[in-house]
Amino acid sequence: MEMLDVIKHLKNNKAPGKDGISHKIIKNLPLKMLIRLQGVYKKCLEMCYFPKAWKHAHIILFEKPGAESIMPQNFRPISLLPCLGKLFERLIKTRLTPHIKFIPHFQFGFREKRSTTQQLLRAIEYTAAALEKKKSVALLSVDIQAAFDTVYHNGLIYIK
Repeated sequence: MEMLDVIKHLKNNKAPGKDGISHKIIKNLPLKMLIRLQGVYKKCLEMCYFPKAWKHAHIILFEKPGAESIMPQNFRPISLLPCLGKLFERLIKTRLTPHIKFIPHFQFGFREKRSTTQQLLRAIEYTAAALEKKKSVALLSVDIQAAFDTVYHNGLIYIK
């Protein structure tokens, strides 16, 4: 069963979401319950539906080191999503990944073993090589704070 392989690779130390169901609990479910859960996931795929309860996160704020705790920007939020939703997403990802060949190699967002630090290093190397060849270099960097928070999410679904 495809789901068993994905469950086997879940990390036990991940915190659960609002529902309190952890990866450890999912790993210890009896086979009969996993088959029922697989049926729920199958129905969700057939109906193109992702349960709203799996989208609601429990948010915990951690104070940034050496920062004043009075200012809101000095906290780092961590979103704890329900593990049943994360498992469903991982199953979908497992199915989609072999078919996604069109993503360019320089795309680092949402890709395994890629980080913003590596992308920054790539930009520095590209710039250094261009300057070495006496070429002009232009860089546009935009940091839109909380940009995703301002997007009309329901409208995004219908954009094609």
